[in-house]
Amino acid sequence: MANSTSEKAESDLWELLMDQETEKIKVKKNPEHGRTTIWKKLEIQNTVSLRTVVSIWVTVHHQKRIHGMIVEGSKFSEFEESSVDKSCLIYCRVSNHVRPLDLEDVMEHWTAQGLLESETKPPIEQTFKEITKFICTDSRLKEIEEANIAQRKVVNTIHSELYDMAAIPESFFDSRRELQVLSIWHPGISSIPLSLFKLKGLRVLSLHKSTGISALPPLIKELKNLQTLDLSCTTIKDLPKEMGELNSLKILILRDSLLKQIPIEISNLSLLSELDLFQSYIKWSNHSETNARLEDIARLERLRSLQIMVEDFECVSHEFIEKLKCLQRFHIVVCPSYSGWISKYLKEFSEKKYGKLMAFLCCDCKSMDGFSVLNDLDGLVISRCNNLSSVVAFIAAQKTLKFLRIEDGSGLKEMIGSGTERNPLESLENLCLVRLPLLKGELELGESLKFLRITECPLLTVLQNSLSKNKSLEEIHIGNTNGIEILESSLVRLEKVIIHNMPCLKRIETFSNLRVFQLWRCFELKDLLSGLLKAKRLEQLTICDLSGIEKLIDKGAMNEYIMHPNMVCLELLRLSDLTGVWEGELGVGELGNLRQLSVSDCPKVNSLLNAGFGRLKALEAIRITRCDGLEAIIGDEVRDADAIALKRLDLTELPNLRAIFSANTGMGFIEDLQVLCLKHCSKLKAILPSGFHGLSKLEHIYAGECQSLVKIIDGNVPANALPSFRKFLLENLPSLRAIWEGELGDGALRNLECLQVKNCPELDNLLPSSLHKLEKLEVIHIDNSDKMENIMGETTVGSFALPHLSYLFLSNIGKMNTIWRWGLGFEALGRLEQITVGKCPNLELLWNGEISTGALKSFKSLRLYKCPKIEVLLPSSLDRLERLQNISVEDCDKLEKIIEGSQMEKVGALQNMRSMDLRKLPRLRVLWEGELGFGALREMKSMTIRECPLLDSLPCGLNELPNLELLSIKDCESIDNIVGEVGYESPKFPNLVDLYLQDLANLKVIWHGEMGIGDFQWLECLILRGLNGLKHLPPGLNKLTKLKQLLVCRCGELQKFMGGELAEENSLPNLEHLDIADQPNMTTIWEDLGAGSLRKLKRLAIQNCPRLEALPLGLMKLESLEKLLIKECNSVVTVTPNEAVEGATLPNLVELRLEELPNLEKVWSGSTALPKLKYATITGCPKLKKFANFNIGLSLESLRGSKDWWEGLELEEDEKLKLQQCFSPWPMEGEVKRSPRFHRRLIRRSWQ
Repeated sequence: MANSTSEKAESDLWELLMDQETEKIKVKKNPEHGRTTIWKKLEIQNTVSLRTVVSIWVTVHHQKRIHGMIVEGSKFSEFEESSVDKSCLIYCRVSNHVRPLDLEDVMEHWTAQGLLESETKPPIEQTFKEITKFICTDSRLKEIEEANIAQRKVVNTIHSELYDMAAIPESFFDSRRELQVLSIWHPGISSIPLSLFKLKGLRVLSLHKSTGISALPPLIKELKNLQTLDLSCTTIKDLPKEMGELNSLKILILRDSLLKQIPIEISNLSLLSELDLFQSYIKWSNHSETNARLEDIARLERLRSLQIMVEDFECVSHEFIEKLKCLQRFHIVVCPSYSGWISKYLKEFSEKKYGKLMAFLCCDCKSMDGFSVLNDLDGLVISRCNNLSSVVAFIAAQKTLKFLRIEDGSGLKEMIGSGTERNPLESLENLCLVRLPLLKGELELGESLKFLRITECPLLTVLQNSLSKNKSLEEIHIGNTNGIEILESSLVRLEKVIIHNMPCLKRIETFSNLRVFQLWRCFELKDLLSGLLKAKRLEQLTICDLSGIEKLIDKGAMNEYIMHPNMVCLELLRLSDLTGVWEGELGVGELGNLRQLSVSDCPKVNSLLNAGFGRLKALEAIRITRCDGLEAIIGDEVRDADAIALKRLDLTELPNLRAIFSANTGMGFIEDLQVLCLKHCSKLKAILPSGFHGLSKLEHIYAGECQSLVKIIDGNVPANALPSFRKFLLENLPSLRAIWEGELGDGALRNLECLQVKNCPELDNLLPSSLHKLEKLEVIHIDNSDKMENIMGETTVGSFALPHLSYLFLSNIGKMNTIWRWGLGFEALGRLEQITVGKCPNLELLWNGEISTGALKSFKSLRLYKCPKIEVLLPSSLDRLERLQNISVEDCDKLEKIIEGSQMEKVGALQNMRSMDLRKLPRLRVLWEGELGFGALREMKSMTIRECPLLDSLPCGLNELPNLELLSIKDCESIDNIVGEVGYESPKFPNLVDLYLQDLANLKVIWHGEMGIGDFQWLECLILRGLNGLKHLPPGLNKLTKLKQLLVCRCGELQKFMGGELAEENSLPNLEHLDIADQPNMTTIWEDLGAGSLRKLKRLAIQNCPRLEALPLGLMKLESLEKLLIKECNSVVTVTPNEAVEGATLPNLVELRLEELPNLEKVWSGSTALPKLKYATITGCPKLKKFANFNIGLSLESLRGSKDWWEGLELEEDEKLKLQQCFSPWPMEGEVKRSPRFHRRLIRRSWQ
């Protein structure tokens, strides 16, 4: 279900539940319930919100009508149904993202399993639309009446956004034995649970786009009733031979897969009727005994549809083609690589039912002799065969060709031979010749042709007489082609004409059925209008790049005919001599259905809407662009009696436009106008004239790049003016001084929601003494206004002012020193949630004066950046900001305090604060003063402090916040201690999950003393980078039982990593990633490893430790280790010391990287087995000559190293031959050598 639909449904449900007048809520086929019962059943709380995982339950009863309800689920692995639901589940779908439920997709599955018949489709569509209107928001809804469920079947569709889900639970299908249709669409799922193959009644199985599944188990043979199998868009490379035992299989879809061959047992599928191998590059061979050949495919007696792709056409025999010509659908593609255009043409071929046999040829061939077996084709596409010079014989052999497209053939010279008795194109219905620069000859068209496209074939001539005789042609698209001089009226069925760059075209006659006409750059065409006057069915007309046309419709013509009564869209582009669209008044019915009018680059047009304009009752949109002579859009002669349905007016680059509406003109004639857009109208001074009336439906005005625009509304705004108006968007108006002048009339702009002003430097007053009247205003966005001094006026913001304002954005306001000067009245700005202020050089205070009760009661987020004069962030009235959740401050040079005085000592101060982000504050000395009051900051979860050089300590009470999860401190030179004393009184950072300490030059200790109970008990990630004063890691670090990731980098004084602490049992038991880098003085990682220590370590990286001589003892005990990187450790001689145990093993090591180790002589001491090693990279290790004790096993897939190192290896001949198969030189020849820092960053990113 789409997000917008989910949100709407949630909103509708909440309205029903919260409405005191609601008595009963009914779900289809369920009894009515009151609000209290619904609350109990759904267990909905005030904090609930819709998630992205939606489960759709639909029931189908014996009359085959759809009923049901939509139930939201939390996640796939937690989705539970009642036992009754499980027993009757027949349709299940698992998908990786929320998408609209496609009725056609569901119908296809239901029809395939016999639930529905095709004639029941119309009533089902309507019922299906009805059920999607109700959503229940709970995953544990199981109270569906058993009596109803037992009588019908349940269809369950699960759409999931769990990209990290790796598997469906193994027992998931054990209780779903009646499942008949299963669709799994999820790239994260890597295997098929074995319980799936117990579904004896399964008829349809689809793994479409489940790219994580790379193999199909032999147990597939257990699905004896399987009729449809879809493996399209998967990474499956081989099919099991047991596929041949699926005796009920009728449809097999293998398109767009990685299959290179299919088993010969596929020929045993006696009921197979449809086989789709499109976009699958199977290596067909006529000599294989285990893999299927094309002849085996041809032996499938019940086959009715085959789509196949071959790279080498030589393996295709004449017998194979002849055998398959009897199929209802047969498409063959000869193409070395897939191109997107194939699918497009295949869809067009199928939709228009040109036939069943079609061939796509896109290969580097010089002649068509090798394709002679492809005769009697229904469709043919030849593309990008640049070496092909002639297709005469091949096309002549086609007797039933209906669809022919030849494109991008730079060498093609001949298509039809001369002197032939039969026209080879006589049976064609669709002919496309595109970009064939050397193609010559005279083209004679057949009488059955319906679609003709010939473009960029400058040497080809279309015979005029053959075109004139055609009675079937419906669409013509011609450009850069010779021969056609007249489009004659004999083309009685012609509906669409597109002509461009036709220098020979001289006349266009009348076509009674013409609906679409586009004409581009036909400069010899002199008589255009005579061929269009009687085209009463014309709906779309586009004329571009023609000279000599002054009026599209002249007065004489209008007196004789009713002009284009069905015209919907009229586009006039680059007509240099056009002065107007029509002359005189429009007659009754002329252009009566015109909805869109676009005029562009017509410099002589001086008037647009003349007398009789009111006859265009259906006109909804006008767009005028770059018409230099236009001075006014609507003249004085237009009156309210000429009312039209215009909804949108776009005016762009009209340099001489002085007025949109005349001062003497009312606006009742455009009463329905909703959107007005103005761009680059340099002489326009005002948009709406003084004293205007009407425009009751106008919602949006956009004005941009209008250099002379001084006011939006000239004068006062009358009472009740613009009652529907919602949004002002004003950009780059250098002369704008006011949006309107004086007072707003009562009721004017009463629905204004958004006021956005950007780059209007002369605007000095945003809301001239009218603040209290804009009750619906929700957003104020002001950017770059040098003269504006304040936003809210010179007086106190009154009680209940701007009650709906929720977002306030202020940036680049040069003279503003405070947002409001004299405080806020009772309930003022009661719904304001977010304030963002930036680049205000004179801002000294966010606000001044007292904040009354109820004001800012919804305020949640404050962001301040680049305001150099502000000294205190929150000056007063902190107790009024009880809902403030987020504070972000950046680049404020004079800011010394975040919170003034001792306000944080109050009980419950900022109790809802969630995050605080402080960056680039060079004078910040303290966040707050004194102790924290009871309950203060109790919801704080995240604290980030960066580049605050004068901050010497963290504030009191921060280390005891109960919900703090993230603490990040970087580039704070004065901080010398983070935690203080641990191990006594209350626990320190009891719920901290992530701790990042980076570039703290004076930090000497992280905490003092041994850790006590509860200290850092939930810490999972610890990053220590650039702590040059740190000599020892904090004591008790090995007791962090939840720690998963540890990084120590650029701590120059550190000599030991953990010393003897890891010798204790069960030290760091859950650590998974350990990265030690850039430690110039480190000599020891750890001394020994106790039982159970580091038992879950998966990745170990040690980089740039020049004094480290060997890895620590106990390395071979790391049974979970999967990746090991050692780099730029100049003193390392061996990876493990001599005490290593003989016969040791790293059972799960998958990747090994040894780089830039100039003294490394051997990898292991003793014999070491690496049974799962797949990837090994060894570079910069010139002394490593032997693999004597390096038992790699058979799993190695890639070994990379320099050529010199490989040639110098001392290996036995058979050993070297075995490794030769997976060796590749690295870096590759010609590769740019990168800096060590680049490689470290690259490796870290690849591992993550």
